[in-house]
Amino acid sequence: MSVCVCDTRGVVVKVTCSNGGGFSLALSDRGDVYSWGYGQPRALGHGSDNSLATPRVIQSLEGKRIRDIGVGTNFSMALTFEGEVYVWGTMGYALGLGDCGHDPELYPRLNHLLAVRLLFLLLWRRQELWAHMNHGWH
Repeated sequence: MSVCVCDTRGVVVKVTCSNGGGFSLALSDRGDVYSWGYGQPRALGHGSDNSLATPRVIQSLEGKRIRDIGVGTNFSMALTFEGEVYVWGTMGYALGLGDCGHDPELYPRLNHLLAVRLLFLLLWRRQELWAHMNHGWH
């Protein structure tokens, strides 16, 4: 199946599809995130559970400098160049927000804890963790 991501303000550089959730995300080279598909998992990021037949930009992520995207069965994630992680969808505490219980997040929401964990992983991967620890970063 092919889908035309029309009205993009750049070139689509990544498309990711949920496994069983029936929705997809696309990322443009300018950092715009688009979603479409089945709305019931509430993982499209547009504030409702309405399904979308064609890709639509997630307005609440505009201007966030998104570098990567990912999806699960019922949730979506976006990573900024600054290391911030935004999550949305229906996964309760699995989204890492702590205060949302089992209520869905209909719009992307900043996940501070996941961003900190991701920063540690990126630093370790780049072998810079030791340099930061030697400068009093414990």
